[in-house]
Amino acid sequence: MGPSESRELAKALFCIVLALGSLGVFAAVSGRPWETVLLRRSVVAVSVAKAVLILALYGCLPAAVFGSDAALYYLPETLRWLSGKIPYRDFRSAYAPLFHVLLMPGVLFWRNPGSVVATLFSLEIAMIALYARRFARARPAQTWRVLFLYCFSPISFYWVAVTGYNSVLVALFTLIALLLAEARRDGSAGLVAVLGLAFSKLTMVLAWPAIVFFPRGSAARRIAPLLALAALLPALYSARINLLDDALHGRYWSSSGNVWFLVSAMLSSVESGPIRLASMLSLLCGLSILVAVYLRRDRSRGGDAFDRASSFYAACVLVFMLLAYKTYPWYLTMCLIFLLHTLVRSGRSSVAALIPFALLGSLTTLEPALSVGLRSAVGEDWLAAVVAVDLVVVACIGYYAWLCIRIAVSGPSEPLAAECFGSRLPSG
Repeated sequence: MGPSESRELAKALFCIVLALGSLGVFAAVSGRPWETVLLRRSVVAVSVAKAVLILALYGCLPAAVFGSDAALYYLPETLRWLSGKIPYRDFRSAYAPLFHVLLMPGVLFWRNPGSVVATLFSLEIAMIALYARRFARARPAQTWRVLFLYCFSPISFYWVAVTGYNSVLVALFTLIALLLAEARRDGSAGLVAVLGLAFSKLTMVLAWPAIVFFPRGSAARRIAPLLALAALLPALYSARINLLDDALHGRYWSSSGNVWFLVSAMLSSVESGPIRLASMLSLLCGLSILVAVYLRRDRSRGGDAFDRASSFYAACVLVFMLLAYKTYPWYLTMCLIFLLHTLVRSGRSSVAALIPFALLGSLTTLEPALSVGLRSAVGEDWLAAVVAVDLVVVACIGYYAWLCIRIAVSGPSEPLAAECFGSRLPSG
């Protein structure tokens, strides 16, 4: 076993211990009189520990060790921005046109991938603080359960605090937009949806249905900024800034971790044009049906508007994770806090209900490593190994997608909280 394989194994073991250990702690303290205090202090402690870890890792190790997008793409492209070049016009980019602007202050201070990771981690902390400010006073126990599970999940721990992937930006802008919609500031919610696309990544569009069709307020006012953005695209194109170039003409390799990889594996054709076309059609149909079913329900029937919008958004991302031919584990950070919010608020936070969540965390580095990094090490058996892992991943994502859809479209007369996986935890 070479150095790279040893690193992948060490990461996988770390994720398994963290996922299962945090679930064990969560189960042990749930319902205790001091549960909320312990969970809150744990969230603060692990956040400080992550900040120290970022400085230690990137301050002590050479940049060549880090093969994440932060080192390979985010930092070099930000440096091109700082040199006066404009993405989509002067150089090709797969990221939002203003994404690098968020990274510039940190890069000016520290020209190291660590500055990128630190910036994205800081924005994740802002999201956590915003969530806590909105819910901690009214729902203290539930709020800190959500944040404990989020902060100790390897999905957020590794992909944000260690490697600095930018999918967490989608979650931040979505949270801000939904909270604005909840406060009846519909125009501002639509504007934040547009800013999310400008500063994060194209997958921000997965949040637009939940934002536009928030269960109360004016959908017309929320959609107006999105229509204005569409009207602006021709003007940008005339200035040689084609925001859709990478989405329409980019060369994307398929990945494991989705239904279509399993189908292509059975057909012995991992890179197949027809499979890709089937994936895109199934994704379009799946999301369209999901939106239609959500809208068929009387939006005034639902209980808490934010809860239903959160579960609907989580369902959209999870359906995308199942049906898109290119999906990676770090995409889950787009909806992780909303999925956990849905599980805890609906009463599905027993140990049994969280086992799929722990499995996703345990496999979060192993699945892409088997698919990409370890093919040469595993040899001819690599496909069987990936398929075995993917069956677990797809089953877990599929279950949570089904659950979020059920909760998003259910009315108050259809209680869902106790129908699966054991008893309800105290509501707090």
